[in-house]
Amino acid sequence: MRFFVVALLLLSSCSQEVNPPTLYHDGKPWWPLAQNLAWIEAEDSHDYEHYFKELSNSGVGLVRIVLVPWHLHERWDALGEYDETRLAELEQTLRMAANYNLSIILALDIYGELRTESRDPREMLWGDNPNNVKNGGPLQSPAAFFTDETARRHYRRRLEHLVDRIGDERALYMWEFWNEVDLTDGFDAAAVCMWHAEMASFLKSLDSERYLTTSFADFRTGDCVWRLSDIDVVMIHYHGRDALEQIPLLIEGARRYGKPVLLEEFSWGNTAEADNDDPVGEHLRDGILLARKAGYAAGPMIWWWDSYVERNGLYYVYAEDAR
Repeated sequence: MRFFVVALLLLSSCSQEVNPPTLYHDGKPWWPLAQNLAWIEAEDSHDYEHYFKELSNSGVGLVRIVLVPWHLHERWDALGEYDETRLAELEQTLRMAANYNLSIILALDIYGELRTESRDPREMLWGDNPNNVKNGGPLQSPAAFFTDETARRHYRRRLEHLVDRIGDERALYMWEFWNEVDLTDGFDAAAVCMWHAEMASFLKSLDSERYLTTSFADFRTGDCVWRLSDIDVVMIHYHGRDALEQIPLLIEGARRYGKPVLLEEFSWGNTAEADNDDPVGEHLRDGILLARKAGYAAGPMIWWWDSYVERNGLYYVYAEDAR
């Protein structure tokens, strides 16, 4: 295994850009260790502060949170109405992150909101979506979300409301429109690109200081979006036992955009069981080395924050690298 990783490091060194695009923090180039912390499960005995403390103490600087309907999503009960309790919780979460010197990538929506079928109930939420005509919304189908003027108008209002409520929060580092938008029903790359062009321009008019991005399950599906001038960062997601091998290969296809590239989701599989075959975190450690050598703009963001990193107490892997 170690010989394999050494070979990959050599491959990464040979193909690395001389000066790959970088992130900036407080006006200075920044290469942070990073991790997903998408949401807190109801049955989790820990809260955000526990995770923030562990990550901060281990040298992690960048964390991703996703606004999901079952946690923190502020506009799920009715179109145009906002859950002030959840907004207050989001504000509190961002302030807590700031106290631990953590910067947050905030993803606003997940693909399941626009899906009708899945084996996982959390990935088929269209029936509860306030945009659904059955719930009083304007849309007959999920795909219409990206083209319907009423839905787009409501989304622009949502962006205004979010910027008004949390735009001054110091921890908020990057806006992310979608988590894996290409998994939505009836995905139309052209329509989704036009939607991103509109919303990115609009959000930049409200908040020109922060990075702006989105994500796809297969980042190559987003070629049109990555070329938009208002999209600042390219996100790559990869889950599979060959993840280490893919780290230096995937970035090759993303360099054409001339933007910082993050491996925003990274794991050995679609369940945590695969990663738990490595309870000491060798592939996390090797992933950090490979991402740095290959020219990514941050450490790879492992997906299983609770059922892998927390379960096995792997924060020391970050601490070793931070030293």
